[in-house]
Amino acid sequence: MAAFHTDAIDLSSFLQEIPQPERFPVPFDLAPAAGQIDEAAFIFQADEGVESSEPEGVSILLLDPAEAYDHEIKSKAQHIRDTDSAYASRIEVLKEQAELDGYSLTRASRDAFFEFLKKNPWIRRGRLVLMENGNLRVVWKGENEAHIGLQFINNQSIQYVIFTRREPQSPVSRVSGRDTLDGLKRQIEAFDLNSVLYI
Repeated sequence: MAAFHTDAIDLSSFLQEIPQPERFPVPFDLAPAAGQIDEAAFIFQADEGVESSEPEGVSILLLDPAEAYDHEIKSKAQHIRDTDSAYASRIEVLKEQAELDGYSLTRASRDAFFEFLKKNPWIRRGRLVLMENGNLRVVWKGENEAHIGLQFINNQSIQYVIFTRREPQSPVSRVSGRDTLDGLKRQIEAFDLNSVLYI
């Protein structure tokens, strides 16, 4: 039988010629032990003075879907608490101003507004005012002159005014009317205003 002869290969010099990516995913349990993790971005940065086989300045992206999801949920939950608190404080200020001017917030409008917040937890913070008829009104403004104004009359009647463009260069269209809380959501989707109202 013929004998086969092989030459030794220097793999170290060969591997050095392969370009290394600046960031690359690694399993979570294989991340280096020494260093700091940025919980918002899930990036590992090596501590100073710690020996590492990675090139200087390289960060390792830690891909942990469970932690990423948990971080997103906590962030949105905090947004809900901040928004509710801001609106509650604003309403108290508006009530005090209204009393000085001789009118007051209606219970039906207040209840309708907080029911709206309950059904739309990811709502952006809009400009809240108290009208002389006792109803709360909120206005949200978006890009390209889009905005929506809602006057909360009661749980079964929300008055809306919508300004939007069907196309970037088309004239601004104005639509107004009344609807229920559930019907209002369909109006928002029909006019593609989700990005104006929701985070």
